[in-house]
Amino acid sequence: MATHTSLTNLRALKFAVIIMAVLIVLVASAIVAVIVFRLSGGAERRDTPPAAWHIVLPEAQTVVTVTPADEGLVVLVEDPTGRRSVHLIDPKDGRLLGRIDAIGP
Repeated sequence: MATHTSLTNLRALKFAVIIMAVLIVLVASAIVAVIVFRLSGGAERRDTPPAAWHIVLPEAQTVVTVTPADEGLVVLVEDPTGRRSVHLIDPKDGRLLGRIDAIGP
């Protein structure tokens, strides 16, 4: 017949096994999450330094603002007459993705 001490030890052992099983599941989940993150390119974006490139503007045009967007950088450009245009730039290589010229009074 089991004594009181052996029952207490058995309960403590069950508790320890359950805690260890939970820890194993958490560590395995963290490892899978890190692998998925790295394979999806998440670490590449974070570890890559900012791109250094030049935007060539026509003479006398100036950059008014630069705003980040999902597809790239939105650059608002103004000429001496006050006409503005919006340029969408790829931040990886500085390539012009699109341009909108403001037409009107």
